[in-house]
This record gives sequence, structure tokens and C-alpha cells, in this order.
Amino acid sequence: MANTNLKQIEVGRDKKELKEHGSEDFPFLVSYERLGDYVSGSFFTHWHPEIEITLATEGQMLYKVNREVLLFKKGEVLVSNTNVLHSGTMDGERDCVYTSVTFHPRLVYGSQESVVYRRYAEPVLMNFAFQALHFSENDQDLPYVRSLVEKLSALDAARPVFYEIAVRETLSRIWEVVYRRMPADSKDAPHGRMEYERVKKMLDYIEQHYAENVRLSGISEEVLLCESECCRLFKRYMNMTIIEYLNNYRIDRSIESLADTDLSVTEIALMSGFSDPNYYSKMFSARKGVSPRKYRKRFSREARAGAD
Repeated sequence: MANTNLKQIEVGRDKKELKEHGSEDFPFLVSYERLGDYVSGSFFTHWHPEIEITLATEGQMLYKVNREVLLFKKGEVLVSNTNVLHSGTMDGERDCVYTSVTFHPRLVYGSQESVVYRRYAEPVLMNFAFQALHFSENDQDLPYVRSLVEKLSALDAARPVFYEIAVRETLSRIWEVVYRRMPADSKDAPHGRMEYERVKKMLDYIEQHYAENVRLSGISEEVLLCESECCRLFKRYMNMTIIEYLNNYRIDRSIESLADTDLSVTEIALMSGFSDPNYYSKMFSARKGVSPRKYRKRFSREARAGAD
């Protein structure tokens, strides 16, 4: 049966995820996710100031970290650095079940005045060349790192005596592997950081203006680049054109209205930024495999009530 309670990651204007990852006094969170539970079988591009460790437990997905797209398979582990733009989508029709561990790195280094921060944390966190480490199926460190992620999951479920100490110790063991494996910092790092910030501004601009007549000139002015370079930069990071991303974003934003309002398809198309309802229906069908009307019948409030 189709999932009629689809969700999506909530982000702010700058694409920062709004979800709290643990508490202020212990910023650590283990969550269990399935791509099929998200709208369109994917989660939006976002970032957060925590390290994220992901373990695929079933299936596989296409995982995008800044400019790199990885085929992330069952049993593999991915460690993403702080503040990187990342998203995940189904590989074709294949779903993916995964465990996500997010934590603020201060659980490892304690204080920024500490020798642990200066020697082992700062070189990782300030290394723009290190976006993510993919422990793939043939990686010699994979069994060890996977066992540590599984231990974190077990600790979180059981919450034994000295739980917090055990979590910090396990995170430190993972950090040791990450420190040893991280790439050398790039001489182009300042340029790369500037590009990264510009892409975030473009994504923010699209989110704020998607329902309007978005023009490339407006986006290029926002990031202080000519239109052609703006397009090239976006394509390098997002692996799609600005127009493709804009249309996909508009479709994803229209889904909630299809399911939870009585507005007509034409009204939803217009309020989502499509000036031509027929073009909206064509793009929606190409992306979702069904027309907006058929999608509404499947996922409407009435359909959910009937399923209950």
C-alpha cells in the first residue's frame, strides 16, 4: 500500500535544517529513516552544523554531497562533514532504509581551547576538501566503522549506565578513522567556500521566490555573478540546470496542496509558480509517473481517512 503520510525535511531560508539534533547539553541523535517516507522519494537539499553518519541497512540511494553524487548501498557508511549541502533520492524505483546519526563535534573535542580541538578537530572541520567519506563495500575500514555505528544505535536504544560516556568514546573512535582518512586541504579552498556560499544563496532565492516569475537575472544579481557563470556554477554543484531544479522544487511544493486542499489543479499550478497549468501537469507526470489528478486521488485527505 502506498504511504499516505509523506514527510519532508524542514529547512530555513538558508537551507539549514530546522530539526533539533539531540539537546543543547548532549547534541546527539539517532534516527531511523526510509526514503519512501519522503515526498517524491527524496529529501530536500539541506545542511546543518552537525556531523552526520549514515548507515544504509536496506536497498540503496543516490546521495549527493555538495558537487559529488554517490551510489550508497546496503551495509555502507557515509560520514558527512559539518555545513555541507546534502540530499538523497531513490535510485530508480529502489527504496532505501537507513540509520542516521547526527552529533555536534564538540562531543568529541570538548572545548575549542583544548588540544584535542587544535590537533584533531579543527583540521577536519576547517578542511573544505573534506566533504564526506564514503566507506564503500570494498573499503577495508568499513566493517570496523559499521560496527561502531551499530554500537551507537544499540547504545541509544538501551540507554545503559554511563550512556553518554560510551557514546562519546564511540564517536571518538569514528573520528580517529575520519582524521586518518580525510583528504589534504585544497589550495583552492577559499574559492571553493565562496562558490559553496553562492550556491546556498541561489537555493535560498529559489525557495523564497519559486511562486513568482523567477528570472535568471534575479538569481545572478543575488550572487553577484554573470548569468552564464551562475548557470555553470549551479550545474556543477547540483548536477541539474537551474530551470530543472526550479521545476522540481515547484512540483514538490505543490504536492501538499494537492493532498490537503480543495484547490483546483489549475489554482495549485499557478500558486506553485507555473504560468501554464498544462505544462505543470506534463512536468508533474514526467516526475511522478501519474497526473496531478491521479496523485490527488491516491494521497488526498479522504484517501488517508479511508486507509485509517
